[in-house]
Amino acid sequence: MPYRAAMTYETQETDRRIRRTRAAISEAFIRLMFSRRYDAIRTADVIAEAGVGRSTFYEHFRNKDEVLVAVIDPLFIPLADAAVGRGDVYRLQAMLAHLWEQRSLGRMLFASGLLDKLQRKLAAMIAVRLEGMGREEPAALIAAGAAAGQLAMLKQWMTGEVACPVPDLARQLAKRTV
Repeated sequence: MPYRAAMTYETQETDRRIRRTRAAISEAFIRLMFSRRYDAIRTADVIAEAGVGRSTFYEHFRNKDEVLVAVIDPLFIPLADAAVGRGDVYRLQAMLAHLWEQRSLGRMLFASGLLDKLQRKLAAMIAVRLEGMGREEPAALIAAGAAAGQLAMLKQWMTGEVACPVPDLARQLAKRTV
């Protein structure tokens, strides 16, 4: 049995502070995303909105793009699961309904230079799920293709290039396996 150091009160308190700080920064970023265009948000704005010091922000994130990549996780989990054949249509529908409600924000993400970063994030999430499946193909390559396909479908749907009801898109995404 491997040695596991007992978590001390100090370690627990530090972990709690880290979670609290990251949450404050993430929540501040989300509030700003709903009040102005992404391009108009500066890192200094996130710092001020979160009520943290500049050095504290940079201990947790390099820039606002990195905060965005962190806060997108809950939306990408159903997509990553679907890519490896564990798609839950109801979770996908809930995620898609949320995206549709916030489509002006979503369109902005797809229109900006952030798409590459978001695609790398989703691909990394898919690759983690693929690694335990014993496939011969390189997980990173397969994951990159799956992420690109999913985000292309979302982009076309959110920008109005292709109309599709939420349940139909959710079923299609749930079918997409690598």
